[in-house]
Amino acid sequence: MSSRTTDPPLPDYSEDRELPPNYTPPKTYKVGGHTLYAPLVRVAQVKAHLCLLRAIKNLRTVVEDGQDGRFPSLARDLAPPQRWGWFINLAVERFWRWVKVVKLTKLSPWIHEELPPLDVLMVWHTYMLNPVWYSEDCDRLPDLQTLKKLGQRLLSTLIAIEDINTHEADAERKASWEAQTNTPFDPIDSAGKLTQCTVPCPMCTSPVVVMYINKAGTGYAQQGFQARCQSCEFLYTKVDLAVRKFAHNLVLDHHDPAVVGQYGKSVFMAGTLRTIKRDDNSANASTLKDKLRVAYPLSRPPGATSAEWEKHILKVTEGAVIRLKAAAAIVLARGGIRVQRVLSAYTDEKPFSVDLVNAVMRQCSFVDKMHQFGWTSLGFFDSAEDEIVLQHAITRYHGFLDLLSVSQFSFMVPTLDIDLVWHTHQLTGTAYHEDCGEYLNRFVDHDDKIEESFLATSFDESCRAWKERFGAPYTYCGCPLPGERIGERFARLKQRMQRTKNETDSDLLPINHANGSAATHPSEHNTFVTTAFERDTDARRKYRAEKVRRREKRAKMQQGEHEPAFLYPIPFFGQVPESGCVVVGTVNSHDLGCAVGAGACSGGGARGQAACIGENLAMPYAVVAGT
Repeated sequence: MSSRTTDPPLPDYSEDRELPPNYTPPKTYKVGGHTLYAPLVRVAQVKAHLCLLRAIKNLRTVVEDGQDGRFPSLARDLAPPQRWGWFINLAVERFWRWVKVVKLTKLSPWIHEELPPLDVLMVWHTYMLNPVWYSEDCDRLPDLQTLKKLGQRLLSTLIAIEDINTHEADAERKASWEAQTNTPFDPIDSAGKLTQCTVPCPMCTSPVVVMYINKAGTGYAQQGFQARCQSCEFLYTKVDLAVRKFAHNLVLDHHDPAVVGQYGKSVFMAGTLRTIKRDDNSANASTLKDKLRVAYPLSRPPGATSAEWEKHILKVTEGAVIRLKAAAAIVLARGGIRVQRVLSAYTDEKPFSVDLVNAVMRQCSFVDKMHQFGWTSLGFFDSAEDEIVLQHAITRYHGFLDLLSVSQFSFMVPTLDIDLVWHTHQLTGTAYHEDCGEYLNRFVDHDDKIEESFLATSFDESCRAWKERFGAPYTYCGCPLPGERIGERFARLKQRMQRTKNETDSDLLPINHANGSAATHPSEHNTFVTTAFERDTDARRKYRAEKVRRREKRAKMQQGEHEPAFLYPIPFFGQVPESGCVVVGTVNSHDLGCAVGAGACSGGGARGQAACIGENLAMPYAVVAGT
């Protein structure tokens, strides 16, 4: 095998290069049997969303750096991920205080009088990216009724103020915020002063003041949280708080007009009120609760008051959610509702059905990917040439919705560009719900807790379904699809240099723009490994790592030392895309992974270029893994 130093020089692509073609958005968009004359998501909305992601990234950088003197000394001593988790806990508390007092007014005065600080916007943003839970909570929980009426106010505000990164609240708003929430407006100032919270004892309901962090690692914002009630000496954790929250929901009599008048739809259990077809299925929720209330050992002891009944549930389950699951499994299965979904809404004492702390943490990887692509950079999409990437992403999102409308399987994996537009659509609140109902005839949820191996298989199916329906590639960055052999990868790279006979002049065909190609990676920020599949997933990861090790060993035997990625540039003649790579390696959660567990590709490097992890190879040429 000849070494790279003796290979003939590559052709000079620096002159007479074809400029990226202009892309004109379609005049109409097809979604199922509907023709739309305007897109459901606009470029201005996506840009405003990216501005918020940049602000979140900057805030996280400041927190994880931990050098700001306003942080408590204990927080500065934490590792960056733990410090960020502590900070998110404070943000969720501030969000909860805000939703109870926020008012609905016209946009301009609302920005001046009601707009919350960045950390609260971050939590709100994440909450809305769980659209089924967000919609049900806004219907079910009395304190969230104003949040429901605000609709797409978050997105409208981001557009109105142009750049959240430079927006500064005036002194009047800062003072009103402090009066409303008893915390400083500035998130970092607040982090230095919000050191403790009051958590009711799940056994006797006495208020217990606990620190967010302490040296023992048992603070409310720490993984080992536990607290002892001074009144009843009960030692409890967040699991106990979750069980008590479940018990409180269960004992509320949903047939008593007085109770319903006081608690509204919150008399129903979380996860039972909304279905994919109906946003208010109270009859179904009532039936399920009737069955739960008589299920052993959750049923009411003879003569017990509501408070005694709640304590009974806490005692018989020994504060373990797994015991609740066992008790509820048969009832909920017969009712057509997954047990895990209902119980997932009970993670602590807060009313939200989403674990907002962990949800914000999961969104960080998506924010990181947008940042690494450069998409969150100031002015990145200001030029008309670069804006076509967002226009094309919006077009592809409508194709994604169209495929959902006819898909024979219920799970599709979006690429990063589609996921960005999908996130933006979800930020329209009730409008997203209405659009789903009108064009898809069902409510489409956004699940950010998908098991890794299932995601890989589903992405493969998504690629095939897209190709069959539109005659265009779903992902065209050149990275491997699940299960592809190296020869197949090479053939696919070559194929995308020219259109096939089956491809038409579709608006969904690849655009000749590096940023557009890079963003067609599968959006895997939502992967996780379940306990049941952990061994299998680890085994596959070890197999891939061993395969890479053997290739590295062969490379060293044949030509001495070689880069671990073992990449070879292969020139193509004719129309050449500005980015494309195949990488043999493993996915790191901080990298921009393509096919799950198969490779990684970064949008780093100079703007308009792409960089392969392992070698920062200059484009334009395709790259294929050596064997």
